Amino acid sequence: MREINIKASFDFGGKCNFHKNIGGPETKNTDAGQHLSFAAEYMKYLNEYIAAGTGVSVQIPRTLEGYCGKFGFAPLYLSVKVRSWPQEPGLYAYVFGRFGYNFFYGDGGFKDKFSIEKGGFYYAAGIGIVYRPFIVECKYGVNSGAVKDALDKTSDMDYGKFSVSFGFTL
Repeated sequence: MREINIKASFDFGGKCNFHKNIGGPETKNTDAGQHLSFAAEYMKYLNEYIAAGTGVSVQIPRTLEGYCGKFGFAPLYLSVKVRSWPQEPGLYAYVFGRFGYNFFYGDGGFKDKFSIEKGGFYYAAGIGIVYRPFIVECKYGVNSGAVKDALDKTSDMDYGKFSVSFGFTL
């Protein structure tokens, strides 16, 4: 059995952590605004309950409190899903884990303050429910990357957020 999942996510305001001394302390936590993300996945069931697959997600660029410009990540990931016993055809719950690499991008305003050095590791975990073709998921995910500031200091950046996704499965 195979499935293709198409989803839109509402990303609640997350936190960006800058490590290694950008503008002062060792770690700086900054709030990020609420935005949308979109994802597509291909999953193949290894048996009745376990599926593995791959996916891609793209974030609508978001802002950081106190900074100009917008940034976003586009992760490519592997996913594992373990589903429950179906209560009726087309109705089941599941847990999932994802990990992969994300590309890091920013607009001109963001790049005025930072230069993007690289993307980084992506991971997420959550729960979901499928009812016929519809999907609802809740997850926590972290995107990582690296930036260089105006003083030429490189810092790692982690962006963690809670998301709720709605979509459908083909």
